[in-house]
Amino acid sequence: MVRRGSKSLEVIAVLAAIILSISAILLALVGFGVVQFQSPAHDYPQSDLILNRFVDEEQPWRPLFVSPTGEYLVVGGYKKLTWISNWNEKNRAKIEIQNLEFDDRVESAAFSKDGSRFAIYLRCREAGTIAIFDARSRQLLSKWPTAGLQYDLKLFFSDDGEVLFANPVERANRLDDFSAITGWQTSTGKLISSIKIPKEFYLGDFGFFHGRLFIAYERSDDYKEIQIFESEKPYSIAKFVVSIKAPGASAFNSVRFSADGTRLAASTHHAQPTMVYNVSDGSLISELEKAYCGVMSGDFPGFAFSRSGKYLATSKGDEGATVWKVGTAKELGLLQSSRDNLIDNIVFGPDDKTLITCDHPGLVIWDISGFINQE
Repeated sequence: MVRRGSKSLEVIAVLAAIILSISAILLALVGFGVVQFQSPAHDYPQSDLILNRFVDEEQPWRPLFVSPTGEYLVVGGYKKLTWISNWNEKNRAKIEIQNLEFDDRVESAAFSKDGSRFAIYLRCREAGTIAIFDARSRQLLSKWPTAGLQYDLKLFFSDDGEVLFANPVERANRLDDFSAITGWQTSTGKLISSIKIPKEFYLGDFGFFHGRLFIAYERSDDYKEIQIFESEKPYSIAKFVVSIKAPGASAFNSVRFSADGTRLAASTHHAQPTMVYNVSDGSLISELEKAYCGVMSGDFPGFAFSRSGKYLATSKGDEGATVWKVGTAKELGLLQSSRDNLIDNIVFGPDDKTLITCDHPGLVIWDISGFINQE
């Protein structure tokens, strides 16, 4: 005859073993990045607009890039890349960690236009490294050394993916640095072109659009003028396109091309409006009156274009991020941040209906379709 107390103890022991097994499996899945416990978003005033939120107390969420199809959200880090799939599906996001063979931090990254390849730049004191991966298998395809001085180096693929452009800075002598936009053959890492940045200018932005390299320089003595140049293959000579002058007593701050290269946005100093111009002739498209960009850094100008170029989102510091329609200069809505946290990076999703903001330690995915559909 088995005592009732002994039977109860057996049941408890079995349940405890099952719970321990499940816990071990969950911990293993989290360790491999298959399962991600997301942080609640209740402390955001508009939590109903948040699709997903992630937290990393140790490292900032940058650089931050979305693949052309929107399949992945990719974040750089120290000796690693974080790949997030289903990032725009509420509570279905999955994180995978790709550990890298390099002993440095990923400072910049870019997808090729077709999304098949992914390039990263890793900076160290003596020399930096550029590496290219197969975006599907995540296998290393090629790598080569480059200058290690640049904190905000930008990467940009040519339309066919055969050339990768970057803006390294090398020490020429004690007093001078050599700055240029360089073109590298992606399959071999061979340097094939170089356009030196004139000393009287500061490089505002560059990009590759419709078979041409476009460059936006800011005059470095007073930042009151932007000059745009273009370069065709073999990308060794830049031809002047247009000059844009700052309005009134203001001066330009940060500039960025739209994804198709047809528009240029420029923030201005002294809390002045953000301006959007046509690249072809320098004409003003719109003036966003209250769009002063409160938080800026080397790789974040304080604003971001949507993939279509129709919308612009600006950081308002600890107030949140504002979404604008460029063509009408209409303010569509404000996304309020949490607990006065500064929004220090913004990226649009590929369909213009999602916005990704960073307010360390949070990475927040917003559904802004209501803003877009209200027009």
